[in-house]
Amino acid sequence: MSKRDSPARLMAKDLIAGCFGGIGIVAVGHPFDTIKVRLQTQSATNPLYTGMTDCIKKTVKWEGLGGFYKGFMSPLWGNMIFNAVQFIVYGQAKEAIGHGEILSLPNTFLAGAITGVAVTFVETPMDLFKSQLQVQIIRAKDNPEYKAQFTSVSGAIKQIIKTNGIFGCWQGFCTTLIRDTIGVSLYFGFYEIYRRALLKKDQPLTDMEKQGTFTKFMAGGVAGVAYWGCIYPLDIVKSSLQVEPIVKSERQYKGFMSCAKAIYKKGGVKAFFPGFAPCIIRAFIGNAACFVCYEQSKAIMNKLF
Repeated sequence: MSKRDSPARLMAKDLIAGCFGGIGIVAVGHPFDTIKVRLQTQSATNPLYTGMTDCIKKTVKWEGLGGFYKGFMSPLWGNMIFNAVQFIVYGQAKEAIGHGEILSLPNTFLAGAITGVAVTFVETPMDLFKSQLQVQIIRAKDNPEYKAQFTSVSGAIKQIIKTNGIFGCWQGFCTTLIRDTIGVSLYFGFYEIYRRALLKKDQPLTDMEKQGTFTKFMAGGVAGVAYWGCIYPLDIVKSSLQVEPIVKSERQYKGFMSCAKAIYKKGGVKAFFPGFAPCIIRAFIGNAACFVCYEQSKAIMNKLF
């Protein structure tokens, strides 16, 4: 933190830069996320798609290119808020742990874990609204008589709150908490590992500030792959819980263990990795864009004020 940056100024910069990071990740990554959710949540016994390529073809055929941006507004606004919160909390966690000094790698992972706990409260409802909208096309194809419950994000929010109260927006919270605590720790940890690995033996860590856009792009991509590559099975369980009917009596699973056991029973270990390829592609490209947007916008703000 520079001499000019008070805690309030640092938070303001992280907020604005985090919003730009959120825009970057959704603009680039949402189509891959749509494919991922559809592959994750389709029926195991009667799958609608045979793989990523088949899902892309059928989405274009049935819905046009706009089908890849189903539920786009929820993650757009959600990711702006989510990334703002994420980078603010991470920045404050670094300050609290390191007192203004560059953190050691273990402490970087710790700051990431603290951040993961905090962002769960924002990410759970964001993912719920998005998943409920995206999965409707699968239900419609499985059952010709199925009628979509929601036509918009606002409609989904209203119906969920009407049915389960405000806390219904946190369906799947515990699984998301486990996922994010582990995942965000890896996310920021591997971002730092990649950038530090490019420094020469005698270079100070402060020289990371001089690294170019391509390095930040690659580091962001590595961070995204580290996150999703390690927590993907947890995300399968989370997605399965979040696309359950909003009416509790109609749900198939009682909770995390019930859902995980059912998934394993249907397809073994392989059942925890459907949609893995589009997810990893999205993870690299989307998070590379996120970190570039974040770092560049923050650098501009540092020059301006």
